[in-house]
Amino acid sequence: MWLKHISSEGTSSARVICFGHAGASHVDFVKWRDLLPSNVEVIAIALPGRCERVKETPVNDIQVLVREIAAALTELPPMPTSFYGHSFGAVLAYETAAFCTKHGLLPELQRVILSASALEKRRILQGVNITDMDAVLSVFIERQYISEQYAQNKKLMSLVLPYLLADICCKEEWQIDNTIKLAVPIHTVAWDEDALVDPPQVHSWVVRSEVPQLCRQVTLPGAHLAYLNSPAEFIETINEFIAE
Repeated sequence: MWLKHISSEGTSSARVICFGHAGASHVDFVKWRDLLPSNVEVIAIALPGRCERVKETPVNDIQVLVREIAAALTELPPMPTSFYGHSFGAVLAYETAAFCTKHGLLPELQRVILSASALEKRRILQGVNITDMDAVLSVFIERQYISEQYAQNKKLMSLVLPYLLADICCKEEWQIDNTIKLAVPIHTVAWDEDALVDPPQVHSWVVRSEVPQLCRQVTLPGAHLAYLNSPAEFIETINEFIAE
């Protein structure tokens, strides 16, 4: 199951599809059920290898993920829809929107909201043997994807590393199709203490929209994963975007 319904179905007039950061799961969006208006249906993308899908092999090909997610989304009842993606999730959200644009799917998509992600590609695993989990773990610790404290938990790492690595490989091999632009606004959210990506890099996503004059850029106080704590100003920003 690619879609996890976070809020109750049947009483909503708008929908937000949430794409988490590399290594994230749908659980990270559970609190949004109580933070967003009751008329907003919250659905999180559930990727293989984690939570209920822990026995499935993680997918390291972003186009495979995009096709599966798009197919699942087209089975939902039509409703005004927003995409929200953070970091790796921003790339996945954009690519899913681009795929839907190219194939005439999901006409109810009204906006894409991307946070803490650079449009330009960055390779952190270049020269790293990705079959050497110790080497991979070392890079992830250096990049602050995993804390040294968590890295000491071998059992936890045996579960987390495979799908975190798959997510990172998806992002590293990602090739944007410059012939496609989204017909909807791309709103961006950056954090001023983000050590991984600067606000100007986040806001550069505007060039991938056909309506740049409608795109909004917001910079909030906080670090790279500030969205996990759902600060009031961030949720207010998401509310404003969805309500437009």
